[in-house]
Amino acid sequence: MIKVCVTDLDGTLWKENSEVCIVEKYYNNKKYSGIRGKIWGKINLNSLVESLNKDFDRIPEEYVRSFSLNTNPSVLDILDKYKKKGFEILILSNAPSLIVDYGMKILKARGYHCEIGKKAKVLRNIYPSIDYLVTISDNKSDEDLFEISDEGIVIINRGRRINIKCKGNIQYVAV
Repeated sequence: MIKVCVTDLDGTLWKENSEVCIVEKYYNNKKYSGIRGKIWGKINLNSLVESLNKDFDRIPEEYVRSFSLNTNPSVLDILDKYKKKGFEILILSNAPSLIVDYGMKILKARGYHCEIGKKAKVLRNIYPSIDYLVTISDNKSDEDLFEISDEGIVIINRGRRINIKCKGNIQYVAV
């Protein structure tokens, strides 16, 4: 029986958006998380993401690898519970590959960088057939995974609850 528990990184395993956190700390600014960044994201998310990726790519790899990200202990507990039940833990994230690698080391799990909204497609390429799927995420853009999941766990960050369609049972966990 193939049982898989997919987790997102930013806002799920990590308490914050890892790429934004690293970029803003390196450049010592709030270009993306401040009010102007929030407005920019509402107006033109693709432009913001493109700029963020360019800023991130200019940061030395050693700096990124040495950066310490804060994990959500509740999410680590949930993942441990599924691991003990025989689930393979799989990271699917739109975070840069270096950050996915970091998550893989922490969870001792496989992980893949995915484009936004393409996680279900990547999952199907890895596992053409899954007997039981659990998805853990804080993000509406992961709805493609929730729609094929037997269980969905939506992480509520900073009081921000999102409504998600899920094939199976869904629960909300505040962190």
